[in-house]
Amino acid sequence: MSKIDRVVGIKVFGWSIVADSDGEPIWSNDCGTPLAFQYASAPVKFGPNFTTDIAAAWEVVEHLRKQTKDDGTRKYLVSVVDHDDGKMECVIQPGRLWTMSSCANHESAQMAICLAALRAVGAPESEIQEAMR
Repeated sequence: MSKIDRVVGIKVFGWSIVADSDGEPIWSNDCGTPLAFQYASAPVKFGPNFTTDIAAAWEVVEHLRKQTKDDGTRKYLVSVVDHDDGKMECVIQPGRLWTMSSCANHESAQMAICLAALRAVGAPESEIQEAMR
């Protein structure tokens, strides 16, 4: 599991990393999602590979799409587009159409989804770039 995958787990899903009784880092979460239950108390190194596994990346999309505002409307609108240049683009728009959207382009849909999701939830760009190293 890469650093960027860990940041997605923390920033997008709200998970945290704690040490088990042997000092091994494990996921600690009680977010109530099927993915959270699957990885609860699992060693971090075996966590979901959001940036390389399309099924895990799609969990990011579904997680964002299911979030609603107090009035019941969607908090995020998500689209993934395949461009002619071979790049994938993910656009995550807050539920209000006149607000700024978060975008990312990458060769893989998985990475485009993760980068756009991190930007949409307000992760600092410096933190995103550091995690990609």
